[in-house]
Amino acid sequence: MQSTGFIMMFVLFLICGVAFNTLTASANGLRTFQFLYFFSSFWNQFGPNCTTWLVAAEVFPTDVRSTFQGFSAAMGKVGAIIADVVFGYVSKQATFFLSAAFGLAGACVTWLFLPDTTGLSLDELDRMAKYMLAGEFEHYHGEGVNPRHLSTWER
Repeated sequence: MQSTGFIMMFVLFLICGVAFNTLTASANGLRTFQFLYFFSSFWNQFGPNCTTWLVAAEVFPTDVRSTFQGFSAAMGKVGAIIADVVFGYVSKQATFFLSAAFGLAGACVTWLFLPDTTGLSLDELDRMAKYMLAGEFEHYHGEGVNPRHLSTWER
């Protein structure tokens, strides 16, 4: 979900950036532009926005889940503030190119670092985290180290 959302945002924002002058020059173009913009919002809500909460609930150990989820949310707010400041200094067209670049960066970071926890119970993830936090990860031999559950980076 997250990767798909980021990729669709990349594509839609790139189209808006490339065709900005054409799309904003006529009433029909503006309707198309609005559709692309609103459709990008759908993909944002479908992907990165909802998975921000879903992923944090699965990848952080129970003991620190609420703290780390709060920290993750705070970093999202910091990113939004930075974007708001930067977008104030660039052209409207450039905001779409920047948004497309961050959509692509988000997809790459997701692909590289996000583990696939499908099929793993929260108890198993907690057990794996306890080994990790104790510095004894080499002694953990559960399902969590199955390559299908690891991120690309961890493989």
